[in-house]
Amino acid sequence: MTRYQKLKVYVATGRYDPLNMCEGNVKVIGQLPADLSSRIENRCYESGHVIYEDAMARPQFLNDLSRFIRETVAGGS
Repeated sequence: MTRYQKLKVYVATGRYDPLNMCEGNVKVIGQLPADLSSRIENRCYESGHVIYEDAMARPQFLNDLSRFIRETVAGGS
């Protein structure tokens, strides 16, 4: 991200994911310099590790990810 200033990152985490923690991601991103943290979109879903296989979380995940891609492409990133 420091080499390519237009790079944006989407982080999707399941609340019940034993490999990653929603709150941990928030803390780590908050410790980054503003020029990096401002380009990271962090989302937490009420699911486990495989968010897109959870019938309840999948629609919101797909909506959020689609919006992120549209906005990133439209922004010229």
